[in-house]
Amino acid sequence: MLTKIMKNLFSIGILLSILTVEFIDAILDRQQQLSFLNEHNRFRELAYPTASRMLYLIWREHLAQYAEREANELCYIVHQTDTVWYIKMGDSWLSYQTTENVLPTAWQIVDAWHSTGRSYRSTGACSGENTNCQPYLQIMSDKLDSLGCAYYLCHGVHTFVCYYSHKAAVHGSRVYAVGEPCSACPNSLPLCLNNLCIDKMIVRDPTVPVYKGSDSSQRPFCTRDCETCEQRLIGQCRRCDCSNGGTRRPEATPSNCRCTCPIGYFGRQCQVTLARYKNSVALRLGVRGPGKLSMSLRTKTRSTFLPI
Repeated sequence: MLTKIMKNLFSIGILLSILTVEFIDAILDRQQQLSFLNEHNRFRELAYPTASRMLYLIWREHLAQYAEREANELCYIVHQTDTVWYIKMGDSWLSYQTTENVLPTAWQIVDAWHSTGRSYRSTGACSGENTNCQPYLQIMSDKLDSLGCAYYLCHGVHTFVCYYSHKAAVHGSRVYAVGEPCSACPNSLPLCLNNLCIDKMIVRDPTVPVYKGSDSSQRPFCTRDCETCEQRLIGQCRRCDCSNGGTRRPEATPSNCRCTCPIGYFGRQCQVTLARYKNSVALRLGVRGPGKLSMSLRTKTRSTFLPI
């Protein structure tokens, strides 16, 4: 009797050890989280044609928890196929599953999702052989502002899931608004970094990658508003926009803005109307001596000194 009990306990121990290996609910560490986040933003900043209000994505822990739940459920789906990786999607999530022994990188996973949009980028709709470009629509939607991702292993299938703040655009609609990068950013994200709309907290975050130089081997275009990649504080990020139909001079920089103005306007950014300037009145208060104040009125034609 004792021998039989010992055999049963031994069998249970083996079964538990198998289950421990077969089912792994892995929490992504900070570096893995940043990898998924940065790869999503990398594809979004390189949108072509360029997007006018593409938002910089941030990590949300509650979305990562949703992704963990979906990854857990997907692991129990039996795959009857000879392929070594699969893509699935739900209401607001994307998954990547593989039976390969070598785990894919975040870049390989996000690239697989992005690659489903080849036909969409050329036609503006899901067409041709690749009619399922929904994963591309999901990661490139300009409504997204955050995501969370998770990993799960069961039955030899590695499952990665990313959960998003908003559902993807539907077939036949534009995935994002086309225009000059950051030209239509919402008021809550007034700054621009690598073609993406950001706020001052993102600018100051040291984990946010800022790409240096314009060499083709590097990711070009540090930011539209900052002269150099090192200028990260909000006070140093200034725009050089020309008013009243003016055009920016080639030598102009955000810190030394210069515009070529049309007739009737002047100023560094063509912000002054010449007709209004000629008819303007300047009021100045001054001190002439102990206990004596003075006021002067000045126009383009004459000045009047009035003691007070």
